[in-house]
Amino acid sequence: MRLKWVIALVALAGVLVLAAGSWLAWRQGLIPSDWIEPPPSAPVPGNFLAALRADRTVAARIEPPCLPLPMHTEVEDRRGWPGLTYAPVAGFASVGLLRGEAGALPRHSAVFELLARNGLVTATDGPVDAGSRGELPGRTYTLSFDGWNRLDADGCLRVGAPSIVEVSQRHTTVARGEGGHTVEVRAKVAYDQRPAWLGDPAFAAPEYASRRDALRSPPDLVVRLRGTDDGWTVEPDPARVAPPLPAQVEAMVARAGGAASRACILLPSAGDGVSIEAQPLAVAFDHAAARAAGETRRAALMMWRGRMTELARAGAFVESRVPADPASGRGAATRYEIDPELQRWYDPAHPSCLAMGAGRLELLGVGLSRTPSDDVGRTRPSAAGARFAWRPDPQAWALTRELALPEVRLVRAIGGMPVVARLQWDKAAGAWALSALAAQSIALEEPRVVAEPARVDEPPVPQGASVPIQLDPPVRAGARERR
Repeated sequence: MRLKWVIALVALAGVLVLAAGSWLAWRQGLIPSDWIEPPPSAPVPGNFLAALRADRTVAARIEPPCLPLPMHTEVEDRRGWPGLTYAPVAGFASVGLLRGEAGALPRHSAVFELLARNGLVTATDGPVDAGSRGELPGRTYTLSFDGWNRLDADGCLRVGAPSIVEVSQRHTTVARGEGGHTVEVRAKVAYDQRPAWLGDPAFAAPEYASRRDALRSPPDLVVRLRGTDDGWTVEPDPARVAPPLPAQVEAMVARAGGAASRACILLPSAGDGVSIEAQPLAVAFDHAAARAAGETRRAALMMWRGRMTELARAGAFVESRVPADPASGRGAATRYEIDPELQRWYDPAHPSCLAMGAGRLELLGVGLSRTPSDDVGRTRPSAAGARFAWRPDPQAWALTRELALPEVRLVRAIGGMPVVARLQWDKAAGAWALSALAAQSIALEEPRVVAEPARVDEPPVPQGASVPIQLDPPVRAGARERR
């Protein structure tokens, strides 16, 4: 009888030990998932993968290879929207390629043609300004708003959203404690949503080979996970945070107001030969200062005079001649005074900007900077950028008048003006904050300096007196004979 009890106790102990071992094995994920689903706290690849996919900050840690926009690289022919300098934003990013013999485009136009077929740029045939060679036949490619939105915060083409497809079976335990433990896992990244145009032969050039290879075999991502009884969570990385949601960005911009995001018509700055009055807005060009200026300054003054004359022709300003006033020492000038109805679109705090009129901001996208910057706290919080399109009201004054200015032509052509909002991670508040909001600053092309013939100023004419006529002196007798 006693032996039976001993056997029974031993058997029970064995069952308990087996049950405990099975329970521990289940908790550790050692039992195949085909037999029984492991608990969320088990250190198994499936739980790691679920934690990585559920965390928005993980995508911010993946740095895709930079596929540069072709028009950002050096182009032999014209770069920049006609009349404006090049900038890596919608509209301003424009290149003109000259046609060769029999009207053929150069070989590197294949990439631009591909982007045009996919809506990233627009293509327009017509004369291209070739500098000293004049205007020659060619084709102009201009970055559209859709194409601009395909660029990341560093100006690289987005090549699809990366995803984590697999987690390695092996992991490294970094720390262990009463509240849980931390492991380091290696995850495999893939770009399953690559745009179809990336596989086109136009991108077969050697300069794109290394980037295409990096897309096919991107490097693994190493991430630390914190495990508790409730499951696994991604350890925060102070260098990377998730970008703000579009609704958060729109709320920050709405609180900041839209005055800084207005599209501008560029006005001259006060300086040598130019004076500005703010109320009412008036721009005056001094004639004597223009005559005395050097070739470069004279060319700049002629350019600004031409722009102001165009504004006056469209009725935005009234042009008048200001006579000289010898008593005060004031010289003759040409003065341009704004139409009183447009005075409200001028802000003296931004003296070089005359707003084009009313409009609205349309959010295009939000992205993180590829390379975080250091701050005083010795951490590397991410910077973010949001792209907007300033869409003009159909009745905006600059569009209801036929203004032949490059910035107005650009707004008409692409349907707005690019606006950038810059955001910075506020470490103390643990939230994103708007640091800047501005429409793309306009920079005019440098005016061409044309050498003028030397000017010989005539002596001043005395006012109210006859002008003496200078006669050749009489020739004495015999003088001709001695010559």
